[in-house]
Amino acid sequence: ITDSAAGGTAIACGHKTLNGQVGVDAEGKPIQSLAEQMRQAGKATGVVVTKAVTDATPAAFYAHAKSRKNTDAIAAALTEAGFDVVAGGGSDNFTPEQREKLKKECSLCELAAPGDCAPACKRGDWLPKRVEQALKLLEQDKDGFFLMVEGSKIDMSAHVNDLDETVHETLDFDQAVDVVLRWMQKRNDTLLLVTADHQTGGLSIQGGDKAKGKVEGHFSTFMHSGVAVPVYAAGCGAARFSGVQDNTELAPKIRRAAGLKP
Repeated sequence: ITDSAAGGTAIACGHKTLNGQVGVDAEGKPIQSLAEQMRQAGKATGVVVTKAVTDATPAAFYAHAKSRKNTDAIAAALTEAGFDVVAGGGSDNFTPEQREKLKKECSLCELAAPGDCAPACKRGDWLPKRVEQALKLLEQDKDGFFLMVEGSKIDMSAHVNDLDETVHETLDFDQAVDVVLRWMQKRNDTLLLVTADHQTGGLSIQGGDKAKGKVEGHFSTFMHSGVAVPVYAAGCGAARFSGVQDNTELAPKIRRAAGLKP
């Protein structure tokens, strides 16, 4: 069963790797990510998350490390990655010089917390607002852009089997997706892909009351499960993502949708 490092790398790079490794193959050799390829193609790039920006999933899009715990190397990689938008937690993982460089070079740089961002019940509309800001900035690039957004703390809530907070975090992420969908209504040149790097908690929905906003559910584990995760797609090239697919198939399909070589 995958962890976020291996699952994130499969999505970001199109390659399998060992749990705990980001942006490298099973032998530890660096693999180019979607974000790096988009950057080389002249597109703007951004990352918006609710955990630390150096956490495993976002790190898979810009870093190459044999250990997801090597936050010094991951922070250094992000500082040099050339992202136009960086928003999330994890300010304590950067040196003052690195923070200053990010703020100077990014159109939007917000390290909103020393560690992870606050939970959804205390965070307000931070995530959808930052996604809205990111879109306004990134759309100015005439060559297009690549933006990775993660509702990171859905995973954390499920790890401790907190159903209420899992629902809050999921609804918060849903609002961020809604921002993108509304923005896409004016365009015909954008692909939106929504998925997860793994499932956490083995959550099953057992009932509820929509009118009362109540959900009844049961977690079967505190760990990740081997349950397949959904892939939702909208916009340009969305039909490529129908059916059952391996997580390594997403990156090549995104590259083709963007007109990039494999």
